[in-house]
Amino acid sequence: MAGAAALADLRAAARECQLAAPSFSDEQAAQGLAITEELRAHFLLPAFSAQADSLLLQLPAELLADILSRFDTGDLARLAATCRSLCRDAPTPPPPPRTIGPVEAELRRRAEARGLDVGSSLPDRATSWVACLLKRDRRDAQLWRAPLAVGRYHSIFVDKGGRLLTCGSDHLTAPVLGHAVDPAAEPSVLHEIGPPTPVPSMQDRRIVSIASGYAHCLALSAEGEVYSWGAGAYGALGHGGEGTRAVTSRIESLSRIEHIAAGPNFTSSAVDEKGRLFTWGRAGFVDEEAIEDGELEEF
Repeated sequence: MAGAAALADLRAAARECQLAAPSFSDEQAAQGLAITEELRAHFLLPAFSAQADSLLLQLPAELLADILSRFDTGDLARLAATCRSLCRDAPTPPPPPRTIGPVEAELRRRAEARGLDVGSSLPDRATSWVACLLKRDRRDAQLWRAPLAVGRYHSIFVDKGGRLLTCGSDHLTAPVLGHAVDPAAEPSVLHEIGPPTPVPSMQDRRIVSIASGYAHCLALSAEGEVYSWGAGAYGALGHGGEGTRAVTSRIESLSRIEHIAAGPNFTSSAVDEKGRLFTWGRAGFVDEEAIEDGELEEF
């Protein structure tokens, strides 16, 4: 009540000053302006602003809107200068959480059970979570029909967790086990592994399909990436050269691959999500005895 009475007195004094303003001397006008600035500074004090904000914001929205509708532009400007909460833009409400239907929930559960990170945003070019997850689930089911592959001296496996395992033995021109730690390891460093053992360089990848030729191997990750290792004769590893690789290496030119295959004579192939076929390596016949002797001969 005291505040309301003080404001009423202030309004009365302001009206009297307005009426007497034409008769003010220059000195009186200057004094009036100084008093006005003192009042303005007082009303802009943080404590007053916070109090005014609190009182006004406690009014019902309809009443506050009715009050503001009676203000002219100058009044609204002064109110905005003294009541910061009223002139600040209202925060944008967060979007409502997306509702996940039972089909999508089941597909997500299956993906997580297989160790897949579904993520929170749709992949590029995808328009539906259900369609995207159905495609991944169907692809995994198809690829899981062949969880092992064999070569002349080695075997490759994929367990339920998507780990890549190999066993058997390397030989001079084909480090097919992929267990070398150093990417520059010499192929002459041979390995022999009895039980299927996880390949160290692939522990952070989930493998969904594998393929093996006579002396080179391929692995397909859940992300559609292709990895190769072993003998690189005739470009069978897909890295643009014929160098041997004792450690699994990703084929950078391939992405979004869904199927892979490896032939016995240094040939390889892959099919991407658009159905495009990629082939690399050598199509001719190679004498396996020549491979063992370290001399590759084509017939």
